[in-house]
Amino acid sequence: MKLNVDAHLGCLGTYAERVIPGGYFDEMTVDQQLEIMSKIKGLTGLFTFYPAAPLPDDPDKLVKKVESYGLKVSI
Repeated sequence: MKLNVDAHLGCLGTYAERVIPGGYFDEMTVDQQLEIMSKIKGLTGLFTFYPAAPLPDDPDKLVKKVESYGLKVSI
């Protein structure tokens, strides 16, 4: 059985919280996040709530951007 494994941009976020409002990690651009995700073995797609900043609002642009990193959009 082939499994599709997806992740969302929050997985590579700063993990800000009440105690550490700036987060534990430096903020990355969407392109940096997608580049890292594209290199994760077994990861097939990006889960997104639509529309979701900072991703493109236009569905065609969103799909094109994510696919340019070899990933698929899952919603």
